[in-house]
Amino acid sequence: MVKTLDPVWAIEHPSLLKDLRLRYIYHTNAIEGNSLSLIETKIIISDGITVGGKKLSEHLEAINQAQALQFLENAVKQHEPLSQYFIRELHYYVLNHDEENRGVYRTSSVFIEGSETTTALPSMIPSRLDGILKDFGKNKETLGLIPAVARFHADFEEIHPFVDGNGRTGRLLMNLELLKGGYPITIIEKDDRPEYYRTLEIAQTGNRNIEPLTRFIEYSINKTISFIEKRIDSYLSQQQEPPEPELEM
Repeated sequence: MVKTLDPVWAIEHPSLLKDLRLRYIYHTNAIEGNSLSLIETKIIISDGITVGGKKLSEHLEAINQAQALQFLENAVKQHEPLSQYFIRELHYYVLNHDEENRGVYRTSSVFIEGSETTTALPSMIPSRLDGILKDFGKNKETLGLIPAVARFHADFEEIHPFVDGNGRTGRLLMNLELLKGGYPITIIEKDDRPEYYRTLEIAQTGNRNIEPLTRFIEYSINKTISFIEKRIDSYLSQQQEPPEPELEM
């Protein structure tokens, strides 16, 4: 069963929303191999300070993801429909440091390392995306929001429309629809990466079963909501705004 949360929490606890955004950025980049810690991500995004010994690309990935998340939240407020135009625009922010590839579909074949999933031929990317966008609208009506999101996410990652940034873009697109549905920013944590990839591949191969991925997304939603509830309970017990999080290096 998926938990629910009154969206007023984000208005009443702005520092908690800021913390949730930071944690989302950290985890979504860490899943893709970014070595920045949570505190290092905060230093770069909130304080505008570079971290010694870390790659420039890792700094830019954190900054880009913060900008992409802000763009996404504005799109939710404006009821932006899910479309190819929006997907390319979102990817532009995710890969903003790569002038050649940002917001542009790939023109060469790619393979997902360690996976049996077959990506789309470059010439088929636009038509494949059109197909899953249409399916998403139908699936929301017949399957419900979260199974529809699971199916779309698996299909999007299978198509792999961009040279880089597909995972980060795909998780933002997942959150676009979850936020529209009243859920908070849902974090897939780096420690859950093996199960995340396992359920994705199940949804992309064989009989393309989306139930494991649907359950995983529900688990991630519940985990995020539990984190929010715990922080709010702590605040209420102390009758003060939650303190700045103690971040591990």
